[in-house]
Amino acid sequence: MTSCQSVKVVYKYVIPNYDCPKFPALERTINEDESWNIPKESVDLLAEFYLEYSKLEATIKHDKELYGKVEE
Repeated sequence: MTSCQSVKVVYKYVIPNYDCPKFPALERTINEDESWNIPKESVDLLAEFYLEYSKLEATIKHDKELYGKVEE
């Protein structure tokens, strides 16, 4: 007697492609006492990078939680 193999379910997870923000090139002036001066434009670029990075981090955390629930 021969039987057919039962249907096998295979799950495939599609991992999203995340657009990682690029770290900005910061301008700075090094003083004689080895302290730094950073112009406002560079500080603004750094703050913008931090916000984008924080949003990406939150998105990845959400996706990990979502995929973790799917696997259970």
